Amino acid sequence: MDRVLRIPKPAKNSKSEGLRLLLPGSHAWELWKQGAAGVWSKESEPELGTLRGRLTSQSWVAMPHSLALTFPLWLATRDEAVLEEMIWLQLERRGLLAGSRLDTVMSHRVLRHEEERVLVSVSVLTTDYPETLSFPRVSRYGLSSELIPWPENHLCFWKELGHEVFAFSSGQHPIYVRSSPGEELSETLIQEAFCARLQLECDQVLAPGSLVTVWDPRSRAEQEILIRQFGANVRFEERPAPRLPATPALMLPLSVRRTQESQKQNQQRNRIMTGLGLLYLVALLSFLGHLGWLHWQKRNLETELARHRSEVETIRNTAARWEAMELALLPELYPLEMLYRCTRPLPEEGIRLVTFDQSGSRVLMTGEAKNSAMAFKFLQDLKDREDLASYRWEMPPPKLLPTDAAQFQIEGRYSYASEPQ
Repeated sequence: MDRVLRIPKPAKNSKSEGLRLLLPGSHAWELWKQGAAGVWSKESEPELGTLRGRLTSQSWVAMPHSLALTFPLWLATRDEAVLEEMIWLQLERRGLLAGSRLDTVMSHRVLRHEEERVLVSVSVLTTDYPETLSFPRVSRYGLSSELIPWPENHLCFWKELGHEVFAFSSGQHPIYVRSSPGEELSETLIQEAFCARLQLECDQVLAPGSLVTVWDPRSRAEQEILIRQFGANVRFEERPAPRLPATPALMLPLSVRRTQESQKQNQQRNRIMTGLGLLYLVALLSFLGHLGWLHWQKRNLETELARHRSEVETIRNTAARWEAMELALLPELYPLEMLYRCTRPLPEEGIRLVTFDQSGSRVLMTGEAKNSAMAFKFLQDLKDREDLASYRWEMPPPKLLPTDAAQFQIEGRYSYASEPQ
């Protein structure tokens, strides 16, 4: 899980001189170097192999947006303690987890607070991150938009390694980014950007009427399509030089994280082996001490059980006697009283009881009724009586006889809790 880390901006003539940034250009990778006077220089290479050896542990790797999803979320909370958990739940609901949270690389940035909600921008790496873009000795990874100075509240178009990219910014941070393969801007992609702006304005993520800035050289046909769609608010400019943000959203790829963790484990292995004998001795002494403590506890428990054994036997015998007298003490369980209560709902004719059996808190009656309807009515009368409300009454379907009479069997079970009304 990646968090937003705070790294101060490099000052001129400081130890950060010679800072190197690897960024995706329009058609090739670009290695930007910061000189002693803070001036950036750039060299471009179509392949990463020639640039790999020039990166140091203090370098930055900017990942193209074709490898990530960036979108806004409104979260109904202002509590920072639950903010990240709510983001993970949203990712899980949208099916954006790469198997589990531990396998998902995510970063978020809080952009705006309102009365009872907060607006965040969330970025998630896709699962097809290439191994060629993994540099184990580099620990600073972020999306390319993190290293671009953003104009406030703009829609920007630019190119990344043969992909057309557009992004919306809230303040000076990107909040929604979309990448699409293609060497030229198509009407479909521009229409998608226009619809996305309408949706973001409708969701109160963006203020209406954001300006449009287009980086990288464009053909006359592309310029006409943009102006026709967005009007006179379109500006065509060169892509600005990179800058290191004060609060970058770091996203360490899973492959790099695992490699670095493996290296750390290898570095710790020698230190662990030198102290293994001492740890074994400490563990053995702790184990023997634990066995002695368990033995002491066992003896104390046996002493306590022996001291209270007579009391336990007395309580057990008393409970058994009370249980034996329960049928005679509780009217709901006394057999003669139950027989009286069960026969009171019998009609004058049409139903007769054949057997009545009571075993503890269970009552079983069999009988014959003139028809099935009278048997079911007798069952309902038993359920409706207040003096039998503490019993649950059940009856299987009656058995019909050739004379249209119905043989029935009704079972009642005593419940110590009152049935809900």
